Order: sequence, then structure tokens, then C-alpha cells
Amino acid sequence: MSRPPVPLPVPDCAACGDLAVRRYDARARCDATEETDANVLLRRHLRAAHGGTPARRRIFRYVPFTIVQDATAEPEYEARCVSGGEADCGAGSGPRGDPADVEEWQRRHTQETRHTRYRRNFADYAVMEPPH
Repeated sequence: MSRPPVPLPVPDCAACGDLAVRRYDARARCDATEETDANVLLRRHLRAAHGGTPARRRIFRYVPFTIVQDATAEPEYEARCVSGGEADCGAGSGPRGDPADVEEWQRRHTQETRHTRYRRNFADYAVMEPPH
């Protein structure tokens, strides 16, 4: 038994777009049940709101996601001393949750060693959010 064709959303329809994103998310999670549910709901919506599946079929591969900082994860700040003669000093602050803590470590290290050159790193986690 062959599967019905995948329903395509109507351009500029928010409900179609929401259901397409729901299907995309289900595919990304490898959740075939949820993907099928999204297809069924999209077909129902197409019949009710648009008089059936649109005659002109289009393939939408791009969904304009937004990249945002993950609010559930703390960013990390770190500095490493790269001052020195033949080789870098190599002393490091270690990961810190606040940039002020790293700056204070740099001040203390400079006071103790007179080293003045540091490599700073910032790390965070990002989340791809689909359009709403």
C-alpha cells in the first residue's frame, strides 16, 4: 500500500506554517507518529480552510529559524595568559560564570607577574527556534 503524498502548506497561511513546523520538528526527533499526526492535521486544515490540497504543489525546504542563546544554560568566560618570553605563561582563570570574575583574575595575575596579554574566551549554548 503506497503512502499518500506529503501535504504542502499554502504560502502565507499561519496555520499551514505551524503544522509544517510541527511536522519538521517531528522528523528531526525521528517521531514518525507525530509526523503522521501533523500530516493528517495539515490535510484536514487544507480541506477546511483552502478547499482541499492546492493544485499547484510547491516544495518548501527552508524554514527561517532564529538562533537564540539558551536561557537554561549559563555562559562561560575564561582567560589565559599569553605573555612571556619564548613561551606563553599559560596560566588560566578557568571557566567562570561572570566576566567580572575573569577580569579580577587578570588584575591579580598582572599584579603578581606583570604579564599584560591575555586570550579571552566566551562560550554559550544556542537554540534554533522555528518561527511562531
